[in-house]
Amino acid sequence: MSNFRKIVTYSIFLPVLFLQFSCDDTEDDSAVGALVGTWELSALTGTYIRDVAQPATTDPTSYSLTASWNYAAAIMGNDSAQADQTINAFLVGDTLLNTSSDASAAIAGGVVALTGVFNSSDVYTLSGTYPTLRLDEAACNTYQTVAQITDQGYYGVVYNSANTGGTFTITPDASLGDQVLPPFDDATVTFTNDGNTLNIQFEDRDSHDVDYAEVMSEWSESDDRVTMGISQVPIDPATGAFTATSDSLSSSGYLMSAALTYWGGYATFYYLTIAGEAAFLSLTGSITDDGDGNLLPEAIYHMTVNNAAGSTHSGLPYSVLVSSAGVPANDSAGDFDPTTPTTTAAGGKLTYNVNAVCIPVN
Repeated sequence: MSNFRKIVTYSIFLPVLFLQFSCDDTEDDSAVGALVGTWELSALTGTYIRDVAQPATTDPTSYSLTASWNYAAAIMGNDSAQADQTINAFLVGDTLLNTSSDASAAIAGGVVALTGVFNSSDVYTLSGTYPTLRLDEAACNTYQTVAQITDQGYYGVVYNSANTGGTFTITPDASLGDQVLPPFDDATVTFTNDGNTLNIQFEDRDSHDVDYAEVMSEWSESDDRVTMGISQVPIDPATGAFTATSDSLSSSGYLMSAALTYWGGYATFYYLTIAGEAAFLSLTGSITDDGDGNLLPEAIYHMTVNNAAGSTHSGLPYSVLVSSAGVPANDSAGDFDPTTPTTTAAGGKLTYNVNAVCIPVN
């Protein structure tokens, strides 16, 4: 049997994996002959899909991603949690991650490199470096990195009558410890380009608490469960505020809402102070909600009526927060700075830090 070198185009779709190999030689028509040899990675793209799961040993069916004002403890003391905001909420079954990546640049630069060897005894080895997701448990942060791989196990191919394709099986050698490649016995293999191009497509199911049964006999919550940490969220580079979708991610940013028009759309110190005063005035019976659940209009009216001499329970004059005509002051031109009483009274946009959360996923 001849010894030859092959080139591999390797594309990952989670939970579906697609591999394309190219070679400059052909082999015989035996069951494993077309695969025997050495294969080198030439391209890799991946799509990562992760959905919220509910492990059998846990009760939560939802998870909240919150953010805290960076100066809340200094300004509000024991009441600092009152300034926390929920950025997003996730229910079991919700998709946390659905993203694609292309490792072309990393391969060209030698950062990512994989060598696969299939021998005539139906044993494969896969070694080198590959892009993957990892979890920093302490920081509850999932990040992309390049990791080492030294997989070994058994493979098999059942070809069709024309020897142009068939079914491909991978069985990792569990005695060697953790393996990157998952087990499967129903992959689709197709040969094109006169047998010089090989495509393999399979589904990754070993980290799914239901689908695992199609490829494994047992599930271990401690060993097989994947956890995703969220410590950064999409941010709008133009506004610096958290947003629903963006190519940019950050662990800190501003909060914006159409309901905050008076303050340039931002959550600012003046807005937060008025909101806090509204709660205080309601508690003391100075204002009463008109039934819409929003105390801000009542608080602003109270501040307008008492504009000249009134001040908040924290000591800030009403006249700083609201004009005598009843228009709230817009303090969104700069960032809040509590360094001195003067800078504090000037208000500003509030910076919020994401409170990282770890979520079990399939």
